[in-house]
Amino acid sequence: MSATGDAATTGAVLRADARFTLLPRPDYDIDARGLRPGTAQALTALGGFLLLLAPFGAWLRVTRLADADADVEIVQEVLGTGLAGGTALVVLAALVLPSAALWRRRSPWLRRTAHALAAAAVIVVVAMLVQLQGRIRAASAAAVEQAGFYDLVPGAGWGAWAGATGAVVLLLASAYAAFAGVPDPERSR
Repeated sequence: MSATGDAATTGAVLRADARFTLLPRPDYDIDARGLRPGTAQALTALGGFLLLLAPFGAWLRVTRLADADADVEIVQEVLGTGLAGGTALVVLAALVLPSAALWRRRSPWLRRTAHALAAAAVIVVVAMLVQLQGRIRAASAAAVEQAGFYDLVPGAGWGAWAGATGAVVLLLASAYAAFAGVPDPERSR
């Protein structure tokens, strides 16, 4: 190896006189406000939309296969509005959707209102999922006692999955808003 050290012998990739161009600074401060200023609002809108749809979908669906050659038939289907808390979830979801705008307000009470609405919606979804688990258990017990069935499968429908996903998205929105801090109105212009 020579004393001057060329790239082939030293394994250096960059030349000492290489010049780099600077990228323009983003229009928001990554250190002060996180990756995106509107993340909490977007997540709240998505979670509210999923929670608004969830009660109108099947939360419990029991399917039956009479024998190996028969078609699958739906024996029982329970919508989210048929569960206790279903109508409360519709009302809370309708309130959560416009609360997405509250994350950008400087008033701590408005931001706490958005947190409270998100928490209430999550609590209602968790209570409905616990109730759904009891109904699935009861449907399974009834299937075992039934004679002459080939296969009976109780399970959560798309409404329950939309509700669970919406609740998780609202938790993420609330956590992001809590850790992101209050936006500076001068910087958002």
